[in-house]
Amino acid sequence: MLAVDMDDFFTDVFKFFQHTTARREDVLEIRINLDNGEDDLFFKRHVNARWLSTVPVAKRILQHWPSLREYIVNFLTKDKSQASKKTVETERFKRMFHILRNSNYRKNKAQIELIIFLGDLNRIFMKITIITPAKKGDLSGNRATANRWSTVLK
Repeated sequence: MLAVDMDDFFTDVFKFFQHTTARREDVLEIRINLDNGEDDLFFKRHVNARWLSTVPVAKRILQHWPSLREYIVNFLTKDKSQASKKTVETERFKRMFHILRNSNYRKNKAQIELIIFLGDLNRIFMKITIITPAKKGDLSGNRATANRWSTVLK
């Protein structure tokens, strides 16, 4: 069992930046400096009931992990503005900080990588359609299934 509920973390990250232009601009500036690129793609929305959204959301968070971590752990906690002081008191911020802080970040990043790996592995099985023989003794369906396997596993 995972030590942290990553579904909640994925939702928290999206909602934390969803309606706040100032946060988006701040993290984008950090992203440009840390990630050596000007990638303006922001975090994707995760819906707990739609498990297929998990892997794309996790990949986007992992793609911007350094800038997200820098923004949450260092930038906001050291900023003296009133808005930042209010932000660090919210439950959402505290949950994200707990996942991204120094003592936890490697373990939690590995959990996200595991989620991506398992999701990509599952994608292989989602592509396979099992074909049943039309008539008893007809093996053409089995050949088609074998061909699909060989195509997917290449």
